[in-house]
Amino acid sequence: MSMADLRRLLGFVLASTVVDEGWYLSQYPDVGDETSPDRPEKYADYHFRMHGYLEGRLPADPQLDEAWYLQQYPDVAHAIDMGEIPDALTHFVRSGYKEDRWPNPESAMAGFMQPVPVQGQRARTLSRARLASRPGATTTASNNSVFE
Repeated sequence: MSMADLRRLLGFVLASTVVDEGWYLSQYPDVGDETSPDRPEKYADYHFRMHGYLEGRLPADPQLDEAWYLQQYPDVAHAIDMGEIPDALTHFVRSGYKEDRWPNPESAMAGFMQPVPVQGQRARTLSRARLASRPGATTTASNNSVFE
């Protein structure tokens, strides 16, 4: 399968994903800077389906609960204190979701996670024990693993 075919397939699969045009363009200013005479009206939606997903970008605001996130992930709080990152949302958008961190307690309890679409990474199988060890997570699956 060619990369063009893969992108078309992903575009079809991701067609139902809601992309917040304003949020996406504000988080990823390089996308807004792209110009083309053929640029679709809803360019953020198009970009996410054709490129953004494969680049590891989020389609919309992850509804991060900053106080909860910093309590669950003290290394992030420390990085903010040291001036390494400006805030918890920046951390989550840049790397937190790729590190299997939860944006809020509701997501953790539901077992929900944003896609981990980093090019070159293989899909991983997570054991029930590893899932259960995540902050606030519970495992009710009858099988022994979850495909991520």
